[in-house]
Amino acid sequence: MNKYKIICVTQIYNEIEKGNLERFFLYAKPLFDGLIIYDDASTDGGFEYACTQTPHVIRGTKNDFLRERYHKKLLLEKALSLSPDAIVYLDADEVLSAGAKEQLQLLAKECIDKNLDGFQFHKINLWRSATWQRKDSFFDIGWFTHFWRVTPDMRYYDVKPGLHQPPY
Repeated sequence: MNKYKIICVTQIYNEIEKGNLERFFLYAKPLFDGLIIYDDASTDGGFEYACTQTPHVIRGTKNDFLRERYHKKLLLEKALSLSPDAIVYLDADEVLSAGAKEQLQLLAKECIDKNLDGFQFHKINLWRSATWQRKDSFFDIGWFTHFWRVTPDMRYYDVKPGLHQPPY
């Protein structure tokens, strides 16, 4: 099987105090060829911890979750500078299922072979708990784009304020 370079990007804010950041790095680092973090001015040591786990950490000067798309623009620009074949977006409280490393490679191959832009995933969000599944706001029924094939024209054209805007 071909080896595709897959980069993961995520945004964090005080994820150490929530118990997510250590778990994120433990499970995500082996899956990807690089991790890029945007720290939205964490006050719990999350920025400092992230810097020990990856050389690719962008630090915001103040917590401003309404600039989410701008933060994703910065993440995308940094990811593209690493020349990946594919980019995956995960939140720090998200993990992928068993066998994800091989599945990510197969998804990258399929995107390239079939000229697809990306893939959507069904999320099971264990929110604020190791066992409680989030069911509100369509998290139980939603499919979310989190995997993109890198293309030459890939960028954010419309960077406007707001929360939870589609990343495509």
